[in-house]
Amino acid sequence: MRTLKSVLLILLLTVAAVSAQENPSVDIVLSQSSAQQGDTIDADVYVRNGVNVGGVDVGIAVDEACLRILDRQPGGYLPTTDAEGAFSAFAELNEHDTRLAAALMDRTKYANGDGVFYRVPLEVTCEQGTAAVDVTYAQVSSYVDPSAEIIEVVSYDLDEGTLTASSAQLQIVAAGATQATEASTVAAPDQTTVAAPDEVTSEPGSTVQATPPATTQPAESTQSNTLWIVALLLIVAGFIGLGALYVVARRRNL
Repeated sequence: MRTLKSVLLILLLTVAAVSAQENPSVDIVLSQSSAQQGDTIDADVYVRNGVNVGGVDVGIAVDEACLRILDRQPGGYLPTTDAEGAFSAFAELNEHDTRLAAALMDRTKYANGDGVFYRVPLEVTCEQGTAAVDVTYAQVSSYVDPSAEIIEVVSYDLDEGTLTASSAQLQIVAAGATQATEASTVAAPDQTTVAAPDEVTSEPGSTVQATPPATTQPAESTQSNTLWIVALLLIVAGFIGLGALYVVARRRNL
């Protein structure tokens, strides 16, 4: 019986560990769900489920007919300047798209959990409609062990399907119509304890061509389905093992 209990406990712990695994994701959260022409709203680019994150690279694009990017501000999830122990490998800011890549030089400043990588103030330029804010590129790099002497990094990439991303839509209502001011339906978690710098730096338009808008991955990661299949197979294997142990024990009693 002790052997049977041990096997069952190992199975339960394995299933729990498999179910708990979740890759990072990148989400766009708007400061409000609707606006009118001439209004300014914020689009926050969130990194979620980060573990020992040492590098982030995210590009977004907005509806050219209804939105215009005014600025890009660091969010505090990861340092982005030399003075903070990081460097920016890529930075681009245009009226309808922007992208920022940051990587740590000081490994002690890695990030965990959820937080805002950068914020983009947007101006509403059309009278009425639905305007999309899309993630066009996303990559998150994590240290396997930040304290190890030899650096080992695992990367999660939107194009490779190892990282998911969700876009946002802004409802633009005509002047005089009732304007909803409630927060976006995507809940915004607390940011990490890394303080965002007070100074905001903007880069002029670059000659580097921005990544064209791409269809974002669904919010539900396909990897979670694989993990559940693996868990189910482990459970089936466990029951087969328990049956085998039962037969052996009964033969010994005979």
